[in-house]
Parts: sequence; structure tokens; C-alpha cells
Amino acid sequence: MVGGETRRRTGRLQDRWLTMSEAPRAPGAHEERRRTPGETPNYAALDLGTNNCRLLIATPTPNGFRVVEAFSRIVRLGEGLSASGRLSEPAMERALAALKISAEKIRRRRAVRVKAIAT
Repeated sequence: MVGGETRRRTGRLQDRWLTMSEAPRAPGAHEERRRTPGETPNYAALDLGTNNCRLLIATPTPNGFRVVEAFSRIVRLGEGLSASGRLSEPAMERALAALKISAEKIRRRRAVRVKAIAT
């Protein structure tokens, strides 16, 4: 999962915040995650679900947050799961492709924190 970690605890998937320094990095990814003075931080939320992969990147404002990047891709990760009990290779490939796009957007926007959830 991009910038996120899930753990099994009492049969439920749990999530937690990670700083980008804790997040797994792609091989050869050497981009510095530090902000320049005065640069507003960006925060990312990623949801990988049975049907969709969704990403929002936002920056704080005095009245809440302003979305600076949004991405949604239909991945149909659960396609055929009830019949076989397994994730199919094409479904996993679609999900990984969407996660790679999301990872690039997170890197490009220099998100300082990422919340990743698998639902």
C-alpha cells in the first residue's frame, strides 16, 4: 500500500498515519521530502476498496482543507473473489497500476503525511 500500513487485529484491518520517511519508497526514489520555508504542507488520504482506488491530497486552510489533487480509478479488486476465494491476477494488476499512479501524485505533491486504508 502506498505510504500506508495495514495490520490484522481481531479480524479487522486497522490503519495508522505514517510520515513519508516511514513509508515504503520505490527503488531509486531519492526525492527529498522536506518542505521549503513557507511552503504549505500537503496531506494525502488513500482508500483502496473492493471496486475503487481513491486518493485525495489537501492542504490546510483557515477554514478546513483545500483539495489540491484528486484521483479515482475503478479497479474491481474483488472481481471473482466470492467464487474463487482469491484475488485474481488481472484485478491485482489493476489495483497496483492505480497505486503506482497514486504514489507518483503523493511524491509530486510532497505530502508530509499519508493515511492509507484498505476497505
